[in-house]
Amino acid sequence: MTMITRKYLYDIAQNSIGSSFDEKLKLMEIEVLKGYFQDDPKIADAKHKLSIVKHQFKQKWLAAQKNKKRFEEKNATWLRDTITLPSAGVSPGRPQKSFEESSERSKTEDLRSKDLAELTYATQMQLRQAGKVEASKVVKDLTKSPRRAKKYIKAFKESVEKQDQPRQLSPLQALSMFTEAELTKTQYQRVRETNPIFFPCYSIVQKAKKDSYPEIHRVTETCAEVLVQKLMDHTGSRLIQFLGKAVENLSEEEKSSLILISKWGCDGSQQIQYKMKFEFEDDSDANIFQSSTVPLQLL
Repeated sequence: MTMITRKYLYDIAQNSIGSSFDEKLKLMEIEVLKGYFQDDPKIADAKHKLSIVKHQFKQKWLAAQKNKKRFEEKNATWLRDTITLPSAGVSPGRPQKSFEESSERSKTEDLRSKDLAELTYATQMQLRQAGKVEASKVVKDLTKSPRRAKKYIKAFKESVEKQDQPRQLSPLQALSMFTEAELTKTQYQRVRETNPIFFPCYSIVQKAKKDSYPEIHRVTETCAEVLVQKLMDHTGSRLIQFLGKAVENLSEEEKSSLILISKWGCDGSQQIQYKMKFEFEDDSDANIFQSSTVPLQLL
């Protein structure tokens, strides 16, 4: 017989990678039972006694309102008490081999004798312990439904096929290149001919360019006006679109309290008049006056 303290079992549970107290207790049980062979006749008794201890732990954990400090203070004496487990011993007969040393047939028979849920759970825990948390989540998700595996395989194949294909520039990336290089429509189309898959067609770039303009309030031969509120709304929405995931990760409260800080200014100039006729004779393009805004911060 082996005597161990409840504090020892508690420490194993707390040092495990389980996210909840129930999960930590399951990992504690798996760790303790590692000392027994699967065909050890004493393992059933050990599992029974551990299940009683786990039930006691859960009751006292709930009584402490799931507070670690309160649990340890209220149960300090109880944790120091010992429980008795049957000593792990080698089963009679031929010496047992480890799983790695066993033949493929023995490994298969050993695994088939175990419950599928037990194997799945053990795989999840081992992956977590190895630091492969995402892989553990995938194993858990795949076993929820037999159709999940087909969906995973289909999604994986599609992702591999997409990686093999050349990636096309987004409309904004193409517009940025078009603007910074000061290309004409004809020049852009010639560039696109070198790689039609990589460069989107000009109509897409043209639409992206129109989308970048705010809503125009009034345009005449001598003026173009935009309402300030419309301009600020458009600027804010374009910034949010550009920032993408950085904004998506914000809470709803943070999204509803965003503040855009901008500065504004104005300037005028004189220029040579073009030989063009205006609708009204008094109109002129000899002087130009413009006001503008510049976004500084989105808080």
